[in-house]
Amino acid sequence: MEQRSSDTPITAIEGNVVGLDSPTPQLCDFGVFLGGPDYRADVDKREFVRTITTSHSDLAGLIGRISDDGLLEQVMDDWTAKDVLAHLAWWQDHSARLIEDFSSNRQPDHETHPGTTTDEINEHVHHQHLNDAPDVTRVAFAESFQRLLAALEPVADDDLFGLERCPWLDGGALSEMILGDTSRHYQQHLANLEQLSSQRRSQ
Repeated sequence: MEQRSSDTPITAIEGNVVGLDSPTPQLCDFGVFLGGPDYRADVDKREFVRTITTSHSDLAGLIGRISDDGLLEQVMDDWTAKDVLAHLAWWQDHSARLIEDFSSNRQPDHETHPGTTTDEINEHVHHQHLNDAPDVTRVAFAESFQRLLAALEPVADDDLFGLERCPWLDGGALSEMILGDTSRHYQQHLANLEQLSSQRRSQ
């Protein structure tokens, strides 16, 4: 299962799934890549928000079927399910912070991007939240998504879907970056969490 691993220096905030030299990620229904063609003309913000909210709700439901003890089981290398959940929560917050930066016309700071490669960021986040309790991580996953939705509220459709709107997106659309930090990212970490959830239900 992929963990958005790449040693390529990040020259733009390109979202959590699409790396500059990474393999093609699993896609959500919109099926677009960062820096690729603009969204379909019939996709609006309401549909976009519905898509990421449904994806988040589905994953939250799966996580809810895993006990706190289950979240402490290893699911990927030395990462526990709790570590994966903290990782997902951080990248949701990443989108929330970048939307706020975009809306305020300011450059992302170190808190938003604490490293020069994705691997460095993921390692930083892993160590930062290593000792978080399962219940703290559950709350972080829920609240970071709510912060993302709140940050999205004032963003116009043209700014959400348009290309070339922000220099640090390297020509890509804000919407694609958000998908990379939510729906597409959830897909990367789904298999092991599903297996763990299934084990818990069968006991």
